Amino acid sequence: TTFPELFQHIQFRPPCPLRRPGPPLPQEVLELVSRMLHKDPDMRPTAKNILTDFTCMRGAAIHYEDRVSQFVKSSQSTP
Repeated sequence: TTFPELFQHIQFRPPCPLRRPGPPLPQEVLELVSRMLHKDPDMRPTAKNILTDFTCMRGAAIHYEDRVSQFVKSSQSTP
C-alpha cells in the first residue's frame, strides 16, 4: 500500500468495529465511540455531549461491571 492509498483509507473508510476479548461492550459505548470517530468533524459529539452520554450510561456501566466479573470468574475456573 502506498502512502496516498493509506491516506485515502484513513480519510474515507469507516473504522473497523471495536473488538476485544471478554464480554461485549454495551451498545451505548459502541455507538458513542463510532460517533466520536466520524470522518466529518462536524458530525462528532462535543465534549459536553460526550460527558452527558457517559453520565447517562452510568447505570449500564454497573451492569457491565457485573458481566466482567462473571467473565473473569468463568475464565479462572476453566483449566
